[in-house]
Amino acid sequence: MSQVVPGFTIMFAFFLLGNIGFVFFREHDWGTWDRLRASAASVPEIVLGKCLVPFVVFAGQAALVFAGSMLFFDLRVEGSWLALVTATASFAAFLVAFGVAIVGLCSNLLQVTAVSNLAAPVLSALGGALVPVYQLPAWAQLVAPLSPAYWAKEGMRCGMAGGCSAPEVTTAVLALWLITAAALVVVAITFRRTALARTSMAA
Repeated sequence: MSQVVPGFTIMFAFFLLGNIGFVFFREHDWGTWDRLRASAASVPEIVLGKCLVPFVVFAGQAALVFAGSMLFFDLRVEGSWLALVTATASFAAFLVAFGVAIVGLCSNLLQVTAVSNLAAPVLSALGGALVPVYQLPAWAQLVAPLSPAYWAKEGMRCGMAGGCSAPEVTTAVLALWLITAAALVVVAITFRRTALARTSMAA
């Protein structure tokens, strides 16, 4: 259960990335983005405001999966609740940052959806969300740590199954935040360059 539950939680969370694109591109479809830009709120403030709901959705979906697994499949948290919650929240923060970075790099919602649907299975599989990393081919085991899914699963597994030291949990969480920081750099660069000068949701 410590493999299956975190794995599917991570994989299906990736599929919600397209929702972040919708949050932004619908403003252009409604013709309200210029009004937002003309308000007193800065671009970072607008982006942060639009990220709050997706963050809650990501974290809430994970909480529902964990709660359902405990209720119906007798899942037990034998490790640390703090590690589980911290890893889950860190992964939710990464997903939001990654989703906004995708928005900054894409010119319409269709592109965001395509990238999100590709990233979900690829990053999940490489990160060991579908099968344990040690069962992956040798080349995949080498690149697995490059996937945020790898560190998210490690953190969640430590929280659920236990047997991990504090440095192991800390490493997983810090790795997630390092990747999140890289995504935020992409956000800062792309949003400053384009100021979200998009035309429509499907143009």
